[in-house]
Amino acid sequence: MRRRGRKRAKIEANNVVANFPSARELAKVDEEFLKKRCNVGHRAKTIISLVNAIESERLKLDDFENALLSNSYEQIRSEILKIKGIGPFTCANILMCIGHYIDIPIDSETIRLVKKIHGRENCSRSTIAKDVKEIYGGYEPYQCLAYWFDLVKDYESRYGKLSELSPSSYHFVSGHIDPKPPAPADKQV
Repeated sequence: MRRRGRKRAKIEANNVVANFPSARELAKVDEEFLKKRCNVGHRAKTIISLVNAIESERLKLDDFENALLSNSYEQIRSEILKIKGIGPFTCANILMCIGHYIDIPIDSETIRLVKKIHGRENCSRSTIAKDVKEIYGGYEPYQCLAYWFDLVKDYESRYGKLSELSPSSYHFVSGHIDPKPPAPADKQV
């Protein structure tokens, strides 16, 4: 795909753990690369669109940051949700990254955790928001931190300390959990 005469580079990923790329770096990547190598599926189009808005300065990050400092949580959340392609899950993750821990990113992993450690066997897509509010509402404004504590505790009970997890095992805690993970290094025979 070509935009404004610039050619998108095809970038081959190395098998390494690295920092999240900058907007400038992502602007050199095409949708197919993101879909294939980063496993983002239909989100690739949104990512490329957002990167192009940042690079062309249609979305000015400095203005956005200043607005974050002067607005309430509700206003910030509302502004983030106006960005095409960003829904409640992504918004909750963004808010968490900028220091707002009220919203819990809800997905199938949240449902799994609520069923497992809170004993809510009937938890489903239709009940999860209510379940999360009942379970974590008392921690306001730090609900997401309480949730992450539970999630990390659950992962560490299965895989050992996450800080000691080998990079080759990160996939166990990134949404594709193996039902029978290898024993942590300190528990292997």
